Amino acid sequence: GGYFTASGATNNYGLVVAAGNVGIGTDSPTRNLHIKPASGNVDVKLESDHGSADVQLMLDSASSSRNAHVTFYTAGTQVGGVGYVATGTSMKMWGSNNPADNHIVVSSSGNVGIGMTPTYGLDVAEIARFGAGIIGGVSVSSPASDVGGTTTFEIDFDGPNLQKFVADSNTMDI
Repeated sequence: GGYFTASGATNNYGLVVAAGNVGIGTDSPTRNLHIKPASGNVDVKLESDHGSADVQLMLDSASSSRNAHVTFYTAGTQVGGVGYVATGTSMKMWGSNNPADNHIVVSSSGNVGIGMTPTYGLDVAEIARFGAGIIGGVSVSSPASDVGGTTTFEIDFDGPNLQKFVADSNTMDI
């Protein structure tokens, strides 16, 4: 490995190259790029010098079967992340140490799932609250385990007005 410092001292780790890894502020980099200041925050800045140029951080896997994600750690323990999951061709956000958790999922077709993989425009695995109301149609199903069979409710709105309520295929027009 080599040391590159402003003052030339070997214990002032400005930049270290060791075993193919680059360290800034550390003499033993454990990743391709490892930044560890002696104190304070770690800040990374990517800046364009042209008013019409974009700034981009690209995560590019060499294989379409591999994931690309950013993970978050606290004191060495993974606590969440966000990224692309190749097996489901979806973007995910998770608040745990397991990228397989479906906390928020956006499928390649634009469907959104909260707590589940979506098949509809919005799929929510748990009870949902809509504080400002709902505009449009709503379909609610209770799983078979809830009442010994599947009960389906469909509610149709026309703007703020309830137009139709369907329960177990029995329609009651409003």
